[in-house]
Amino acid sequence: MYRSTLRLQFADARFSKQPFVSRSVCVLALILSASACATYEPAPLDPSVILKGLRALSVPDSLPEPEPRPAEESASKVEREAARAFDASNGLSVVELIALGVTYNPELAASRAAVDVAGAQLVQAGLLPDPTVGWDLNEGNLQVALPLLRPDERDSREAVAESRIAQVRWELLRDEWQLARDVNLATLELLGVRDRAVLNAELERIAEQTQEFFDRAQSLGAATGLERELAAIQAADTRLRTVRLRVDERRAEQALNALIGLPPEKRLVLENTVALPTSLPEATTSAPEMTERALRERPDLQILLAAYQQTESELRLAVAQQWPLLSIGTTVQLTPGIFSDFNDPAIRSARLERERMARRVEAAVHEIRAEVHDAVAALEQSRLSMELLERELAPRLSEALRLVELSVQAGHVTASDVLLAQGQVLDAQVRMLDARIEAAKRDAVARWVAANTLEGRP
Repeated sequence: MYRSTLRLQFADARFSKQPFVSRSVCVLALILSASACATYEPAPLDPSVILKGLRALSVPDSLPEPEPRPAEESASKVEREAARAFDASNGLSVVELIALGVTYNPELAASRAAVDVAGAQLVQAGLLPDPTVGWDLNEGNLQVALPLLRPDERDSREAVAESRIAQVRWELLRDEWQLARDVNLATLELLGVRDRAVLNAELERIAEQTQEFFDRAQSLGAATGLERELAAIQAADTRLRTVRLRVDERRAEQALNALIGLPPEKRLVLENTVALPTSLPEATTSAPEMTERALRERPDLQILLAAYQQTESELRLAVAQQWPLLSIGTTVQLTPGIFSDFNDPAIRSARLERERMARRVEAAVHEIRAEVHDAVAALEQSRLSMELLERELAPRLSEALRLVELSVQAGHVTASDVLLAQGQVLDAQVRMLDARIEAAKRDAVARWVAANTLEGRP
């Protein structure tokens, strides 16, 4: 009788739990089904397909206007204006070449993708912790626990993510800023090679005339075989330089294409106004003023400042995580930080990391100041050298070449005199051209170190 009564009571208790068990199973099934809404999709890469896409790139008729980026909206003003004014029909300016590079360069595409990743991480940082759902096998009860955020923990996580977004945005601008410098310098290198080719063509013409003169002079007995051979050697040397300069020009074109992101075989046509400067204007900004501008606008320094702000946020988060973790639901759970010493080691590490970043920022400021002053000094040296060459050397070179040609035609000079005069004129012209190329590059570097790559000269 007692056993029968016990079996009936147990059966009643089991029967009374079945609706609750069913509801619990349904809740668990609903939670699991809701969490499985994303699927993995593989995305394999084929380098041959990538290469095919790169080969299809060419100079377009127009460029899309770049999207504004909040952290550096003012710095991308020139880029947007270049996109609106882009016109390849009359040749490309330096600004348009840079705009092409900003559009096509694969490294910049990867930098833009990093900005999107940082944005997704900001969303992730603002999410609340997921509740935990469990089942007590002994009691047959559904247990739910919701971890509570510590004071300031969520805001600290978001601050870390926002600092990371600022950092990757400035990294993108730094890559664009460096690309602008490299495109500018590569264009100057191409212009320099082409000007060397023009100069060498003129020298080749004169050398061939000299060789013909001494060929005739030897046949008439007015010149020795040695003099004729020396003239032939000089003519052959200028022809050899012509061959080298053709290869140098093609390599300079390919280097410029690589920076922009175009295939090596594409030929870029530059505007007629794109040329090496014949002189440099007087500086309107001093080195200390350029340094102040660089400290305000150079993206490499802004990257370090964003990284420092990130260490500030990480220290703030470490301080917030010293509090015990509390979870409330069908049960109350407390996770004290006993073994982690209430996060004190992490707090000390975060403070030390912040101090390290502060020293890096200080070192960067020191380095930027040194770069600006060195660039200004080098530019001033080039300016003075060009003024001296233009004032004292340039007027005499064309006259010297004219007199040499007249002397050769008249037969009033010996072969040694002609070759010596031509060699001196050649060296002087090469020095002048090299001085112009170096001055143009120093001008570009001075504007670059002062974060003024496109908007005029320092």
